[in-house]
Amino acid sequence: MFEIGPPGGGRTGGKMAEDANKKSSDYGDIIDLPHHVSASHPRMSGMNRAAQFLPFSPLAGYEEAIEETGRLTEEERDLDETVTEYLDRKLELLRDSPAGGQEEVRITYFRPDERKQGGAYVTAAGCVKKVDDFERAVFLTDGTRIPVDGILRIEGEMFSGPEE
Repeated sequence: MFEIGPPGGGRTGGKMAEDANKKSSDYGDIIDLPHHVSASHPRMSGMNRAAQFLPFSPLAGYEEAIEETGRLTEEERDLDETVTEYLDRKLELLRDSPAGGQEEVRITYFRPDERKQGGAYVTAAGCVKKVDDFERAVFLTDGTRIPVDGILRIEGEMFSGPEE
């Protein structure tokens, strides 16, 4: 007749797996052994051991990248010829001013963004130290350097009058 079960009349598969699990969870053979202490590696602090189990963030920097992408910049405006001539006359007045850095002005100019295309219009206030034709820049007494090609507006008391 036929026998049902594993060949040779041994234990059933479920019983063998149960015995294997019991042996692996029974630490009787190593439970009383002394703890190994390395002679060449110093013992790791509890804080460093805990740091090993901190959550892993595969998207490190993602939030900053999203913020940077969402940050708005402006395009530099192209000025027409009449505005450019008007600004050139104001720059000439600044260059030839007898006040010599005593007149306060407000200059609105385009500052390119360092990270992406575009930039922003900012206003710097202060006294003009020098208008440099070679560098095409206006230097204020506080050290601010303003590129002439980016200037949108120049305001100050020295310009008030019939022209303004």
